[in-house]
Amino acid sequence: MAGKSLLPPPAGACIVTSYVKSGRTWLRFMLAAYLADIHGLGPVDLHSLFTIVPNNDDDPQRGRAAFGYGDRPSIPRVLCEHLPWKPFDGSVNPTVVMVRSPLDTIVSRYFMESRQNGRREQAVGDYLRSPRGAAAWIEYHNQLIRKRSGPGVTWISYEQLTHDPAGTFGRVLEAFSIPCDQDAAGRAIAAAAFDRMAELEAETGFPGNAVDPADLDARRMREGRIGAGAGHLAEEDRLFVARTIHETLDPAARGRLESLGCIL
Repeated sequence: MAGKSLLPPPAGACIVTSYVKSGRTWLRFMLAAYLADIHGLGPVDLHSLFTIVPNNDDDPQRGRAAFGYGDRPSIPRVLCEHLPWKPFDGSVNPTVVMVRSPLDTIVSRYFMESRQNGRREQAVGDYLRSPRGAAAWIEYHNQLIRKRSGPGVTWISYEQLTHDPAGTFGRVLEAFSIPCDQDAAGRAIAAAAFDRMAELEAETGFPGNAVDPADLDARRMREGRIGAGAGHLAEEDRLFVARTIHETLDPAARGRLESLGCIL
């Protein structure tokens, strides 16, 4: 599949890593809008943001090759990825790990896979119990706590970014040694507001996401509300996830996620 790469990121590049559907697009847009503002790059949309904050892979549209400012060393190279086990050294590549509460994340991934990827035959409760549901979320975070703890790594959560966007975004800029201009940060946070990003997606679509525009559940900006995932599940499904997390999530991962405000 084009795009996937196991190469280590370039030395000095900053990394944003997360599980699928943990809010990375939101943070990416915020970073792209901020960098565009302070460097005079012009307005950012859901397509141009990959020229400023691309993926750490070989996708020609959204990966490292899409970065449009290699001739401007003042613009930091910030790359996004999902794989916690890729070659990594936090002292060489300052890293921000973004996490999110499991029900919101897993349910959002279910909608992505059932609507965007066309696999509609599976009910959400069955998806939770499949290898791609709760088990995948837990295995990822068990790896994440082993691979992405230590010097050079800053952990944030979707919940923190929601409740304290200015403070949390400021921590991201600090982690990447990007000077913080409070006014520009405020503009970037406003530019990345959920409703505004949803409007952009409705107008121009999202690169690589060819879906029926009338299907709101197929969009990248689908819901965004903390706790919304639970509303799509029966009580027995919520209890299944809670029990599975209790039995198989690494205690160190549990402690880290709870300290960041994730609802387990």
